[in-house]
Amino acid sequence: MLARLDFSDGCVKVLARQDFSDHHPLLITPKNVPHPVAAGQFRFESAWLMDSTYKEMMVASWKNDQTVLNNLLNVQQELRRWKFQTFDQVLRMKKQLMARIDGVQRRMQRGNSSRGLWWLEIKLQNELRHILKKEELMWFQRSCTVTSKPVN
Repeated sequence: MLARLDFSDGCVKVLARQDFSDHHPLLITPKNVPHPVAAGQFRFESAWLMDSTYKEMMVASWKNDQTVLNNLLNVQQELRRWKFQTFDQVLRMKKQLMARIDGVQRRMQRGNSSRGLWWLEIKLQNELRHILKKEELMWFQRSCTVTSKPVN
C-alpha cells in the first residue's frame, strides 16, 4: 500500500497471457507523461526480410530503363511507403492481437471454453509470436546503430 501512495500518478494494467503461460504480465506506467518521439534517418532494417512482400516490392520498384540514381531514389521512396504500410503497423498489429487474445482468454475464463476458442487462441498466439519476432529484430538492430566512443 505504501508504494501506491508514493507513486499515486502511476497506472498498472494487467495484460493478456502469452504462449499459454499462467502468468499475466503487468504494464506499469506513469500517467500524463508523453512518450518522446525522435526524428529518424532512413535505414535498412533486417526485419524487413521476414516479410513476404519485401522482395516483390523491391523488384517492382527497380526500373531497368532508368539511371542508377533515379532507381535508388525510387527504391527509397517505395521503401518508405512499403515500410509505413507494413512495418510501421507492427505495433498496431501487436496491440490488436493482444486485445483479441485477452478477449478470448476472458471468454474462456467465464466458462465458454469451446474447442473453437481454444484453436483461435493458438492461432492468435502464433501470429503474435511472429509479430514479436519482427519487433524484437527491429529493436535489436536499432539498438546496435547507436555509436559509442572507443575506450582509451
